Amino acid sequence: MSSISIAIPTYNNAEFLDYLLETNTPLFEKYKIRVFISDNDSTDNTNEIINKWKVKYSLITSRKVPRHVNFTKNTELALNLATTDFVWLMGDRYFIPEKTIKYVLESIKLNPETDLYVLNLEDMVKNIPSADYTNSELLLTDLGPLMTCVSSLLIRKEVLKELDFKKFDSSGFAHFCSIFEYLTDKDFHVLWNPEYSVYAINPKGVIRKNWSHDFRALEFGSRQWINSVFSLPPNYSFNSKLKCIKNFGILSKLFTLRGIALMRFRGILTYTSYKKYSKEIGIIVKYPKFIVMLMSIFPRFILIILFYLLTKLPKKTTSLIGFRSN
Repeated sequence: MSSISIAIPTYNNAEFLDYLLETNTPLFEKYKIRVFISDNDSTDNTNEIINKWKVKYSLITSRKVPRHVNFTKNTELALNLATTDFVWLMGDRYFIPEKTIKYVLESIKLNPETDLYVLNLEDMVKNIPSADYTNSELLLTDLGPLMTCVSSLLIRKEVLKELDFKKFDSSGFAHFCSIFEYLTDKDFHVLWNPEYSVYAINPKGVIRKNWSHDFRALEFGSRQWINSVFSLPPNYSFNSKLKCIKNFGILSKLFTLRGIALMRFRGILTYTSYKKYSKEIGIIVKYPKFIVMLMSIFPRFILIILFYLLTKLPKKTTSLIGFRSN
């Protein structure tokens, strides 16, 4: 049996979960990796999908939890199901390529006392070289934004037992906060190698949307994120927290210039929402805040026309001007 297992908290994402298991189950079987799924009492056909794959792959274990259990608690329950030395917290919209699995298994053999592995997300982070982090403040500024993605984390079971998810239950980033609180006064090793990534899945015919595509983008991506980072212990300096906050705005692409244009296009960014989140916007952006204000009053119909025209142009042309429809 493998030294790692996969923990998947899920809710109403049957098509994505099915695609994840279809894509990754042959690899899980090859490397004898157990899969633990915690279903938040989904109302779609998630249960049917889980049962289908349990018949095909005997190393899948699942549990259904009441619907009132929130995402943070469901994540914790999924992690606690696992009994292996290391647990890979996997969102139900991601898959792991074989080279990443092989890297992790080989690294664990060589470094069994490593506390945490951070994996790249779709090769996004290119400018931070491989490292064995032993300084939590440097880890926060370098990889903190990436570590908000649950699928980028492989955690040693002994560390999991010490994480206080409940303390940060009201945060949208409970796993992030609990990890960095734990690391504050510990001797630890966190391994990072940008060459190995996890990737979002895109089942054919299924529209892939998340919180960044609707009204939650500003609440979750600015206010809750900023409050989460500033709630970290005072051992982390203000400047380090601020750098982490701003880097998230870039990594998530929410607060790049293209990102705010997309929020305006989708109707998320309005002058009313700008005023509501003006303070947070001023903290997270790396350019003058008034640019966001100007975008909030920019006529949406122009962006809609521009979007329509660009999606009708050949892909070569749209890539040259730095715009893609997805």
